[in-house]
Amino acid sequence: MKNLNLILFAVLIFSGLVFSSCQEKSEAEKVAEKIEETSEEIGDLFRTEQEELQHDIKEAKQELDDKIAELKKNLNEVKEGAKDGISKQIDKLEMQSEKLGERLDNTGDQIADNWDDFKDDVRTQLKEIKRDLKN
Repeated sequence: MKNLNLILFAVLIFSGLVFSSCQEKSEAEKVAEKIEETSEEIGDLFRTEQEELQHDIKEAKQELDDKIAELKKNLNEVKEGAKDGISKQIDKLEMQSEKLGERLDNTGDQIADNWDDFKDDVRTQLKEIKRDLKN
């Protein structure tokens, strides 16, 4: 979000300089169109990143839910001594799945506040989940 703000600020300053130095209305209109096009491109890039992250969250959540279902199914088939460890693993994975669900639900709110921090936090959580699923 900070980068987007800086880009938009730079574009606005540039456009202000161009507008103040332009003598012809047609040149000012051309600059305004370029600014609008640039803003649209930035918005498209932002939406693409957001959609990609939401897809990754949904995919990881599905993997977690599948693993949880598999562990619960196998829980009845293992010896009594191993049940405690598997139950703890199920609990941990269920917590991660719940957190991912919350992240997915709050994506829009978090993005408005600070996209970069939100994205980094989610990516870190996704890496941790993938690591845990391999164990």
